[in-house]
Amino acid sequence: MSKKIMTGEEFRKLREAIGDQRKIAETMEVHPVTVSNWESGKYAIPGPARVLIRKLHSEASVRNARIEQLEQQKREILDGRA
Repeated sequence: MSKKIMTGEEFRKLREAIGDQRKIAETMEVHPVTVSNWESGKYAIPGPARVLIRKLHSEASVRNARIEQLEQQKREILDGRA
């Protein structure tokens, strides 16, 4: 999977669904300017970073779906429908 080229725009869209540049840079152990340079297309995104951003995005999507499910259950309980 890491050999698939990723554009800066693709990286940015995945990153925005997870958090800000500073948070992602910290998680990836790179400088925030590096993340900015990847997103702007100034530098190519290395394979490990492509793999990691996809994994982080996937985990965030699962987490967000679970949160939405729990919120729905809470609404049902509070509405007396459970």
